[in-house]
Amino acid sequence: MIPDTPAIEEWWKESHQNALLDPRTRFAKVTDEDTAEVVAMVRWVLPRDNESPQPGPEKRRWPEFPDDVDRSLADPLFESVALARKEIMEDRRHYVLEFIQTAKEYKGRGAASLVMRYGCDMADNDGLEIYVSASMEGYPMFLKYGFVLKGEDTMPGGYGFIQRHLVRPARKH
Repeated sequence: MIPDTPAIEEWWKESHQNALLDPRTRFAKVTDEDTAEVVAMVRWVLPRDNESPQPGPEKRRWPEFPDDVDRSLADPLFESVALARKEIMEDRRHYVLEFIQTAKEYKGRGAASLVMRYGCDMADNDGLEIYVSASMEGYPMFLKYGFVLKGEDTMPGGYGFIQRHLVRPARKH
């Protein structure tokens, strides 16, 4: 869907820089103690105050795709996420797990769990739900954290890519 190219690396950097400008965005990372390399990171979006229950707007957060992205595949993915969140969460205040990534050589070693707990604890302290749109690869991890499947969309292109929309119910500490 989104190729791993130098232009995409720049696109991700711009996306993270845009998110850093939003006071409701929280980043967390896990680093390797020996190398100081970032091995996992997450981007959480906190709920807005009462003026608007949903995080956003996405258009300012996400830069335009570079030319090497097939827009006929990427646009439906981003549209699916925005539409599903609006339909599933309605007007309820909630957190959004917007981005999570673990370095390949660190998968299955607990790094993602550390950044997941950070956001889940924030939501639990506020007694709010969490919305996430998950790839097929990330889907099993979210189930371990109590997320419940609320919908899924098959993406175009014939690749069998399914985007899953999940909600972690509110919990109060």
